[in-house]
Amino acid sequence: MSKYLRREVAAKNAVYQAILEACTKRLAEVGYFSKEEVLQDTGMEAFDDSIRWDYVVDFLRSGQGVELIPMAQRFFTRHKAADRRHAPQMFIATGHGKKTMGYANVTIDGGVFAIKQLQNRKSMQNGVGKAFTNYAEKLHQRSLIGDDLFLKIIDGTATQSDIAKTDMRA
Repeated sequence: MSKYLRREVAAKNAVYQAILEACTKRLAEVGYFSKEEVLQDTGMEAFDDSIRWDYVVDFLRSGQGVELIPMAQRFFTRHKAADRRHAPQMFIATGHGKKTMGYANVTIDGGVFAIKQLQNRKSMQNGVGKAFTNYAEKLHQRSLIGDDLFLKIIDGTATQSDIAKTDMRA
């Protein structure tokens, strides 16, 4: 028997339904929601550590077609609106130990958060690509992959079947 809450069960659960309703209301009113405020609105503060917020965000994305960005505590405290437009990275909960305290619709503040989130994802993608290339170089230096596959990886034309065909035994 699984000890973890399955997505299908959570979708039908009354607690999650109430949380989704409160999140939807806040998104419609102001374009963002704080996890703490949603729990207070629903009277479910006692369940704070038990709520699977990744499920809640996925339910909102799939059910309402809204794209959400994780926001840090700083977003929910008093600050100037101009700060959000000029330095959105200060409010997005990624990197440097920022903890997700809530979520915002990508369309708020003219989409500055959406643009910054895309830049972050592109940077991560570039980093993963560079790490993969470095790994391929090390494998090539150790003669674990041939010249043909190595050149395809460097060019970005290697397919999954090209990689699967490689005999990686030393």
